[in-house]
Amino acid sequence: PQAHPRAFRSDPDLRTICSEGERGMDTNWPEPQRLMGAQEAPTWRELGEALHAAPGLLPGEKPFECRACSKVFVKSSDLLKHLRTHTGERPYECAQCGKAFSQTSHLTQHQRIHSGETPYACPACGKAFRHSSSLVRHQRIHTAEKSFHCSECGKAFSHGSNLSQHRKIHAGGRPYACAQCGRRFCRNSHLIQHERTHTGEKPYACALCGAAFSQGSSLFKHQRVHTGEKPFACAQCGRAFSHSSNLTQHQLLHTGERPFRCGDCGKAFAKGAVLLSHRRIHTGEKPFVCTQCGRAFRERPALFHHQRIHTGEKALRRPRAGMRAQARSPSETSSEGVHGKEAKATPSSGSPTALMPAES
Repeated sequence: PQAHPRAFRSDPDLRTICSEGERGMDTNWPEPQRLMGAQEAPTWRELGEALHAAPGLLPGEKPFECRACSKVFVKSSDLLKHLRTHTGERPYECAQCGKAFSQTSHLTQHQRIHSGETPYACPACGKAFRHSSSLVRHQRIHTAEKSFHCSECGKAFSHGSNLSQHRKIHAGGRPYACAQCGRRFCRNSHLIQHERTHTGEKPYACALCGAAFSQGSSLFKHQRVHTGEKPFACAQCGRAFSHSSNLTQHQLLHTGERPFRCGDCGKAFAKGAVLLSHRRIHTGEKPFVCTQCGRAFRERPALFHHQRIHTGEKALRRPRAGMRAQARSPSETSSEGVHGKEAKATPSSGSPTALMPAES
């Protein structure tokens, strides 16, 4: 059968929209064209349903077109909602704060801010949200799903908005520049966060321990230290982690993959942080400096261990590489001076110092 012609095209003068009468339009708005086989034009309220029953109308056809942007719709009511994006009309107002919206559904979502209602709960961790879309985004935390891939470099993201921002990097779109160091960003919010590295500003403080952070996301992750929450579980062994990055690194243990390779010696690592530490062997870089004596170290744990010398904390000293340490008595430990001879005790396998790398 021949497809029915478009039954209605919106008037280019979008200012004629009003809320008078059943039609929801004023007298200047054109009547919809009469459908084939119909005796009279249906009302605006009935038009969407009437079109479905009209002879010759194909399933899925969208007969209502906006002349401002050419977008098409199945129902006249959908077109009317869309037209408000052009006119700026917001007929639905919040009784509590006066904020207005173009759709009743948007007003309903907004009112949950005042009521505190969070009807969408995560079945995995119980966290609740005001919007269903927020729940969908949150659930990707548990699955570690990153379904949005960059076609140029292959980098994956859990949210489409993050991919859109990432694409600006390839397009050269980094319009926000730091006035102090010149580093450029694709988002103004990223620039604001970066500027805190220069100012030292940490506006996000933990209410439990007072630890402060420059980013709200860092505070959110930190709070898991207090709650013990570990929402990222390994599908193979069930081990759970507080951060998705830790889960990603852990999963390399199952696959045996070592994607981080040293360009100097070819040695490969499962973690990028381990590669970064390893490369300091080649560069000789020692970025962790003791503020009291100026001694520098390749790794932060080595600096922490060294600082016990100044604080007087009696910790087992790390044995030199290649030396077999012998056990010593508690009396020897207590009598040794702060800068005494190298300790000969061998830390047990469960001791934190047993994991300390030797520092040359």
